[in-house]
Amino acid sequence: MQKSQAYIPCKTNVLNETKHSVSRMTPTIEYRRGSVDDLSKLRLTSDLSVTPASIEFNVIGAGHEFWIATTDDEIVGLTVLASTTRAQHTILYLNVSAAHKSRGVGSTLIRAVIESYPESEFAVIPLDGTEEFYRRLGFVKTKKWEMRRPPSPPQR
Repeated sequence: MQKSQAYIPCKTNVLNETKHSVSRMTPTIEYRRGSVDDLSKLRLTSDLSVTPASIEFNVIGAGHEFWIATTDDEIVGLTVLASTTRAQHTILYLNVSAAHKSRGVGSTLIRAVIESYPESEFAVIPLDGTEEFYRRLGFVKTKKWEMRRPPSPPQR
């Protein structure tokens, strides 16, 4: 990718579900809440280290939701979100395929989640070396192993 190509964030509401897409010249990357249907229709990149069966059992089966970044018919980014209350969410997992790392896919995926729950506080236990990534997204260290992001201010 040339440095002159920029990501252009777009936001549209479709059937009461917020979709976010980022377009470079090609391909377009779409960010949205995942579903069971996505697991059978879309291909997971092999380096995401999860399978459709593990997502269905460990994520959906545990009552969590997952969000995906897709391009064409492939899932190139995935995050798992736990809800302790309507106003409290925890990011349990985030991974982006090697071919899409350092291109803003992970941060745009987390922003899509945050924008969909503006009244919520978010927590994460960052992996070693990821604190700065979460800090740029508005998270602050609150405990030795935890970072939090307060709810977004109300829009006028």
